[in-house]
Amino acid sequence: MKLSIFVLLRSTPNWLNIPREQRNMLAQDLLVASGLPDCAALRFFDAEAFASQCTDILMIETDDLIAYQRAFDRLRDGPFFTDPYFEIAGIIPAVEDGFKLLDIVAA
Repeated sequence: MKLSIFVLLRSTPNWLNIPREQRNMLAQDLLVASGLPDCAALRFFDAEAFASQCTDILMIETDDLIAYQRAFDRLRDGPFFTDPYFEIAGIIPAVEDGFKLLDIVAA
């Protein structure tokens, strides 16, 4: 079963002080170093113009929760969150069309 995990992020001044081109490369390098792209599909969304609780959303899709947890722990222990470049405003795990799964189980 594939799980979608929405990580609500708030960028910090440390992140915003880095030139945009360098931010893109740094984010990619930090994610690759964590191993997260090896066990999950990643998508990024900008939210700062539309929401006050977070500036960005990292959407993670995985069917290997153990590999995801290990990779996310490596990400949390690294500069992405420790410099900090980002703070976690929330984590929302979800199952796409989960109500359909309930119909299958009940049958």
